[in-house]
Amino acid sequence: MTRDLQISDAAFTAREQWRDIPGWEGLYQASSEGRVRSLVRTQVGMDGYTRTHKSVILKITRTPLGYGFLQLRTPGIGKRCAVNRLVCAAFHGPPPSPNHQAAHNDGNSRNDSSANLRWATPKENAADKVAHGTAPGMDSMGIFNNAQRAAIRRSIDGETISQLMSRLRLSHGTAARILQEARTERELISHHEKARQRHADRVISLYADGKTVGEIADIVGRSKPAVYVLLRTRGLLRRTRKSRNRNPQAAVVIL
Repeated sequence: MTRDLQISDAAFTAREQWRDIPGWEGLYQASSEGRVRSLVRTQVGMDGYTRTHKSVILKITRTPLGYGFLQLRTPGIGKRCAVNRLVCAAFHGPPPSPNHQAAHNDGNSRNDSSANLRWATPKENAADKVAHGTAPGMDSMGIFNNAQRAAIRRSIDGETISQLMSRLRLSHGTAARILQEARTERELISHHEKARQRHADRVISLYADGKTVGEIADIVGRSKPAVYVLLRTRGLLRRTRKSRNRNPQAAVVIL
């Protein structure tokens, strides 16, 4: 259920105004709060029976970017319509040209109130999106810096692109890139962790075979202190190098 349907009619009673939608007079009306309703009407069906249809608030579905759409119908015909265009036409008149778009003044595509809409050319609407940070590749605060993107990547927990767009008001392009960065980052971390584990396993195996710290360092290409610290953290060495256990079997048991 959309946000529009969760709000009761009583919440709008004091301020909501309804006007006919050009081209749909007598069938549908749009409200100043961005809702659309059907009007009471009587129709004769194909079976010859006359039916009366009640006035109802129409259900609005929204795209991942928040733009609302619904179905308007005349007998035998259905049309998918953008809510912002219906409201803008009802309260500001038909668009000056077919190319004009119903622009959101505040950049919030979910705010389809009449006061938040105006007719704008594609160029004007594109400039608005850049100013509001909602153009492709941007977010509500503009381009994220590296620290912000890293924080977002850490906060992602199995989210889809749509869920990330909704939670942070990101464009599709920005959300997709951040998710890809997060996946790549996790893969790199996993790769490095596996590489470190393989390196540690090799050092322990060489130590168990009776190799000295110096010999192990030469074989694996690491410094002696690094090998010493690794063996100490695994409980295979004491604090002094001279006290090294030379019994390979004992080393295996300690593991």
